[in-house]
Amino acid sequence: MTARRSASVSSAARCAALTVTAGLILSAGTANAQSLDGAARTVSAIIAVKSACGKIMAVDQEKLTKYGSGIIHHGKELYGNEQFSRALAADIERRRAEVDVTGAPQWCNYQRAYFDKLGLTGVFLN
Repeated sequence: MTARRSASVSSAARCAALTVTAGLILSAGTANAQSLDGAARTVSAIIAVKSACGKIMAVDQEKLTKYGSGIIHHGKELYGNEQFSRALAADIERRRAEVDVTGAPQWCNYQRAYFDKLGLTGVFLN
């Protein structure tokens, strides 16, 4: 197999794995992942980890972007673009306030366990 074909297969495999992960997160047996609000909460947490935690600790920005994009895609498919976007915008504001009140260091440490519970592994690098 050529290097280019191998890279293409590898990229396709990663994309498929991401799609499966996002689908599992949205259809998992946890209360957080079974609703429009749950999907929006998960994406807002990813956004907050990228912005707040990324300033104070090592996080895998690329992986966070891929997870977030996959969940957004599935959320829009399940709930419609307008409805999902509205729910996400509202939860981003709620999440910002949550991080501010809790403090980024404490909030980010809590997110490590939360992300593991969701199956979003390998996000926190240290």
